[in-house]
Amino acid sequence: MSEFKECLKNDLDIFINYNEFAEECELQGKKLFAVLDDDTMQKATFDKSSDVYDGVYDAVYTKKYTLYVKTKDLEERIVEGMDVELNSNSYNVKNVEEDMGITILSLEGFNTC
Repeated sequence: MSEFKECLKNDLDIFINYNEFAEECELQGKKLFAVLDDDTMQKATFDKSSDVYDGVYDAVYTKKYTLYVKTKDLEERIVEGMDVELNSNSYNVKNVEEDMGITILSLEGFNTC
């Protein structure tokens, strides 16, 4: 293996490392270490056609996450448009990118209040 590829492999192990950035997640029923980024603006859309309770409308919140996981840790190929389960919640895969051994998933889910 070339020195460059070996350096990339070592960097991957640092980035997806429980002691540094990663946390244990359950993706599609499999426990693995990943970096979950939820530092995105969450939008609320109000359904004005629904019943009003004490002057407050039901709201649907869009939850968006970016998940970084080692490609070799995935048991199945995840593609755009697919629904996945992450930590017992359902999300739709909006985008998938693979870069140097890391799969980057853009996920979107909905919560109501």
